[in-house]
Amino acid sequence: MESINVNLDSWIIQDGNYEDFIVGQEATFALEFYPHSELKRSKPGERAFVSAGPSEYQVVAEVIYRSPKAVVVDFGLMVYRETENFEYAERDWFDGKLNIGIDPFFYSSYLKDEPGIPWIKYKFRIDEILLDTTPWIQDGRMQYRDESRISFRSVSKTNAWEDDNGNGSYILKCSGIQQTMRPEKGKFRGP
Repeated sequence: MESINVNLDSWIIQDGNYEDFIVGQEATFALEFYPHSELKRSKPGERAFVSAGPSEYQVVAEVIYRSPKAVVVDFGLMVYRETENFEYAERDWFDGKLNIGIDPFFYSSYLKDEPGIPWIKYKFRIDEILLDTTPWIQDGRMQYRDESRISFRSVSKTNAWEDDNGNGSYILKCSGIQQTMRPEKGKFRGP
């Protein structure tokens, strides 16, 4: 896998989980997924992913880890989801559309310590940052993006506190993907 587009919402930075990101920077993080469509059981085969939107991918994936708290799937990259209600078990295969985003903190804070969970942190080079400029629709107390008018503009860095009045959403276009090693417990590893 040479590149991937990853969703990032401002609140993840605002919560102190990451600093603002800059084009050209190398950053290490795990990836989280959300089903964007119904996932369909498939036969074991070849892992695959094809771009299907700004940070969505049509995938063929294998469930490689399942616990009562989380699932890790592999479609060429390993990604996780914190969930109690995932319908597939370890070694099951499925296809469907997934939205891929940066780990807000679930994996980095505590899921990484679950017995048997794979280490899924990768180092990425951030080649481009796109700020979501899709207009908002106000519907009573609800606010959501107008999906009929999706638009983005390129920015040199995220500005989680000011972009879109603190509600910024970004796509990080990443390449140079390298899996990192799990740090040994009790030993300091520098930056």
